[in-house]
Amino acid sequence: MSQDKDFEAIRQLKYRYGRCVDLRDYAALEEMLTADYVWEYSPHDDPGKLLVRTRQENFDFMKEKFVPELIAQHHMHHPELEITGDGMAEGTWYLEYFSCNVKTRQTARGTALYFDRYAKEGGVWKIARTRYRVIYRIEEPLADAARVTVHYHGWATAQKK
Repeated sequence: MSQDKDFEAIRQLKYRYGRCVDLRDYAALEEMLTADYVWEYSPHDDPGKLLVRTRQENFDFMKEKFVPELIAQHHMHHPELEITGDGMAEGTWYLEYFSCNVKTRQTARGTALYFDRYAKEGGVWKIARTRYRVIYRIEEPLADAARVTVHYHGWATAQKK
């Protein structure tokens, strides 16, 4: 595979990751991560602290934080990608996000950087490590006049299966 094809495969992987996070498609997410995946992040309320989680701890955290009443939007863009070895790559991504808890009507928006490492397994690129650093975050209540309608959402469609 040429470098351009590798870069496109990695871009598609990261875009798919964002969509699957928003829709809580954990089965698809599991296919995107290596078995030894590690997630490093700084909590929004303590940006100087760095926490490290295993793959399973990451999924447990997501399932705890991404409650059914939370809608989310993750937009990854401006990738800076580099092939670092045979079947190995690194990438930096800019994230813009928005979330809203439709029960509490609390919203959050902000930006962050993803610093990823990728590994090619069986000819397929997967995310091996993510370091997530928040640039800024704004939390505020949803305006009283705002009406929220969820049309397609992982938890909503799962209820109908």
